[in-house]
Amino acid sequence: MARSALALASLAIAAQVASASDAEPAAAAGLGIGLLAMLFFAWLFIANAPIWIAVLRGHPNWVPIAVINFFLSWTVIAWIICLAWSLSAIDQGVVVNVGRRRRDDD
Repeated sequence: MARSALALASLAIAAQVASASDAEPAAAAGLGIGLLAMLFFAWLFIANAPIWIAVLRGHPNWVPIAVINFFLSWTVIAWIICLAWSLSAIDQGVVVNVGRRRRDDD
């Protein structure tokens, strides 16, 4: 009786180990898909960073930055140029009064 109980217990353990090893590839595939999705969204965020920076800063040339970044960001050098362009100074159109001040002496 003890032998049969031991045999049944060992069979149960063997079956559990076998089912766990069958589940590992599925778990690994799920982990791989999750990691792949995270990498994709990180790439999407980084690849479009010049566009978001230009739009959030109110850059007057955000449309050309977006177009160039969309079509040429895969070249990396164009992405760097778009990033620098989106971070460049924005002309505020400051008006300076250089005229003489008029005094009203009565």
